[in-house]
Amino acid sequence: MGKSLLTYLIALKNQHTSDVYFLDADSSASSSKKQLKFLQGKTPARFALLNLLDSRGKIDRQLLFENLLSLANKEYIDFYIDFGAPESSEFPLLFTKDFSIEEFK
Repeated sequence: MGKSLLTYLIALKNQHTSDVYFLDADSSASSSKKQLKFLQGKTPARFALLNLLDSRGKIDRQLLFENLLSLANKEYIDFYIDFGAPESSEFPLLFTKDFSIEEFK
């Protein structure tokens, strides 16, 4: 609901800022892949696709945390991840059932 548009607007604002990284984790539409073509192929890399869903269409929590740890080790200041509806609907459960917000930090 406007997540891809917001990601696009932030990317436009930061298109000449090399320490901002964008990821498209929207498995349902890949909107950011289409909208952020102007960032693809840049050096240093500024855009990547990220698939976080398992075979049941649920977030693979291990994969999510592995990717977040990998991002934390990159030399970028800001990261923007465009999550699609399937991914976004999983986050409330992630923070209420599996982990607390404090554990996630």
